[in-house]
Amino acid sequence: MREPSDEHLVARCVVGDIEAFGSIVERYIESLRALAYSYTKSVADAEDVAQSTFLAAFSNLHKLKDPSKLSGWLGRIASNLCIDWLHARNREVPLDGTQLSGIGLEALSGHPAESPVENMTAAEQREQVLDSIKGLPTDYRVVLVLRYWNNMPYDGIAALLSLPLSTVKGRLYKAKRMLRDRLKWYVEESEKIER
Repeated sequence: MREPSDEHLVARCVVGDIEAFGSIVERYIESLRALAYSYTKSVADAEDVAQSTFLAAFSNLHKLKDPSKLSGWLGRIASNLCIDWLHARNREVPLDGTQLSGIGLEALSGHPAESPVENMTAAEQREQVLDSIKGLPTDYRVVLVLRYWNNMPYDGIAALLSLPLSTVKGRLYKAKRMLRDRLKWYVEESEKIER
């Protein structure tokens, strides 16, 4: 059975079908959490922003002129709420090493470590990678998180952020280069220790 289109779900919501809105939430919750997390760097705050996005969307769904652009519209609402969140907090929120979108951060280091030394090394690697991601400019961090934590395809990211596909690809390429440059010293130090 084929999933109903965004247009169909929006039309049902506008006439009061709450179940249709539940389908919209299920379809976009993970993407919006990942988007919000890329700004807030906090799982709890990302959840709050995602919920606020859906509340705002529910109240204003009747104003959406082109229901086929639902993904981008939700992305803009979430981005605006994140910017408001950043202005309200006016501070950095530390990455706390918890999970995002149900994917544990142990995925960053590959396989779970077995010995205490390997556990420490794996934890150290995760921390270095997360600190490096946290330090990326927001535009680059957003596409990186959506692509690699949320496994979102390029065209899905483009739709969610209302960006051309070429911009998404370019930002992702630059984000990976910046991340590689930021982690280069760590990899070199690790190799020295292993020798």
